[in-house]
Amino acid sequence: MSFGYPLGERNQMSVSNGNSALAAETLVFRAVDRVNELLAETQQLTKSRTIPLMEDGTVLDSMAVINLLVFIEDEIRESFGREVTLAGEDGAGPLQDRDLKTLGSLIDALQNLLAAPTR
Repeated sequence: MSFGYPLGERNQMSVSNGNSALAAETLVFRAVDRVNELLAETQQLTKSRTIPLMEDGTVLDSMAVINLLVFIEDEIRESFGREVTLAGEDGAGPLQDRDLKTLGSLIDALQNLLAAPTR
């Protein structure tokens, strides 16, 4: 399955050059493409930072949000070789409720996560 991003291009993503904002937005929008393939047309997400995820006005149910987070985890692993768990059990994980309000707040949280040194 291809999402319009050549594999070589994916593997060249780097946050060491200060482009963690662009990297975070790119991988989130790739995950949006993937989750949209699973959703009815009326539920599909627009790739915009203002789109609500866990706020009033969202078109997503909780399972779609979980799928989005899992796809983002996949994108991080494929693009950066880092294992990150965003959708942890009982809310465990690096994301807070405020990070899931909109695509923009999620992108900002991931930017900080990607810019942090790996352990």
